Amino acid sequence: MIIAVQRNLIETRGKKLRSGWRSLLATLAFAASDSDKRIADLGFDVLSLVTTIESNKYCSKGGELSTHHFDALMQCIAAFARSNTDRASDRALNLLPRFGNLVESESDMLEWSSVLSDLILEKNVETRMMSSQALFSSLHTKNWNKKMLTVAMSQSIFPTLRRGLRIQNSDWFSTNGISALNKITFLFVEKPDKTKHMVSDFVDLLLLHA
Repeated sequence: MIIAVQRNLIETRGKKLRSGWRSLLATLAFAASDSDKRIADLGFDVLSLVTTIESNKYCSKGGELSTHHFDALMQCIAAFARSNTDRASDRALNLLPRFGNLVESESDMLEWSSVLSDLILEKNVETRMMSSQALFSSLHTKNWNKKMLTVAMSQSIFPTLRRGLRIQNSDWFSTNGISALNKITFLFVEKPDKTKHMVSDFVDLLLLHA
């Protein structure tokens, strides 16, 4: 019932929601954690109304969500990525990389990279792998400036990997940790002028597993 109401709100009053978007996104994020997989799938269907390419009036550069509620939108998508329904989880994970194209400020970069890096520690191996691939692929291929890369690495990725390396009795390091460290190494080799100031922090990270 609530999800149906939200669908109607988006379809009829989306342009007028303004601050109401945050409450709507929070409610959808709550639906993502519902034990009933049908609720999670229906919730993501509603979220898709504003995240599809056809609906870019909300999520394109300058759109209401990408400009004023980017953090809430990222947290909502991340909630679906953690969902116990494969349909919603896979769709959310495939959606997150596209929002890297909307990152314009350091705060946006922090929010976007934090969401993806946190997902690297999820229990589901596929979720970890897909989020890692999405994050590092974007960092490698896009021409981020030095400040943006520093925010992503120093404030999101390094702290996440430190937590991962401290996990005891886990397969995390063999399934994702090594891969992430290798991807960081490649990034440093490819973009030395933008990353060399973070080498010492990376070495400290490596020493955690020495």
